Amino acid sequence: MNSSFSYLFKKGCESIWLNKLMSIASVAVLSACLILVGVATLFSANIGKALDYVESQNEVVVFVYDTATDEQKAEIENKVKTHDNIASYTYISKEQALEEARAGFGEDASLLDGIEEGGSGNPLPASYRITLKDLDKMDDTVAQFTVTEGVEKVNSPRAEAEAIVSLKNIVSVAGVTLVVVLVAVSLLIIANTIRLTVFSRRKEINIMKYVGATNGFIRMPFVIEGMLIGLISAVIAYVAIYFGYATIMDGLGQFSSPFITSLADSFIPFKDIWFYVLGGFVGGGMLTGVLGSVVSMRKHLKV
Repeated sequence: MNSSFSYLFKKGCESIWLNKLMSIASVAVLSACLILVGVATLFSANIGKALDYVESQNEVVVFVYDTATDEQKAEIENKVKTHDNIASYTYISKEQALEEARAGFGEDASLLDGIEEGGSGNPLPASYRITLKDLDKMDDTVAQFTVTEGVEKVNSPRAEAEAIVSLKNIVSVAGVTLVVVLVAVSLLIIANTIRLTVFSRRKEINIMKYVGATNGFIRMPFVIEGMLIGLISAVIAYVAIYFGYATIMDGLGQFSSPFITSLADSFIPFKDIWFYVLGGFVGGGMLTGVLGSVVSMRKHLKV
């Protein structure tokens, strides 16, 4: 059994060498297809991560009346702490709000120096800055705080939230569709490429069939050849994706914009996904090579 497999494996390797041009063509096409599928998948995943980061930057601000009683303030704080759609929050006192206003005025901060003098005092209200877990539930969350006693008003980036949610849905559908289309195109191209390889060796297959070789014996070297082509293609695609991903991440790190830098930090580190990328390429490449060989040989085994 071992000797038979060794013989068939050797024949599969020899077949790749003897049909170098077709083998190189198959490897080139399959590598390109795997790279395209890998790029589409990683792009979709990282766009999703980037949108999650942008989503986390959208804050809902709950302003508290200066005249709110201690009980009302305690109720507001308790609702903020226990609400199931609140990821995090920051309490901004009246004094902190005034300091932030001064910082926002920059060189003109002196205009606010006398704001606490006279009868009006500090007009800025205390507030809670809230980050939501799910922007889809923003309207419900805002409505719950709006009717809470002691709350003056609630500011929410509703338009931005709707845009982000819509964009996430579009990216999700487009990403899945693109990957499915690329996989289908890849299988079609590889099957046709391998079909040409098998067609060029149809006489060899027919001779083996006439001398009594079984279908399994004839098919096995081609299956092994398809597996090896898939494995070689997977390694090439993985190396290309690895260096391409590293180059893009390094390029994003060169931007001076804090937003771009923070956005790049939200992308998926390659060290966290290299195993899945390599495993997907190897599994997909070898499976494609085997299926292409089996399907392409079917009619040539009918003698």
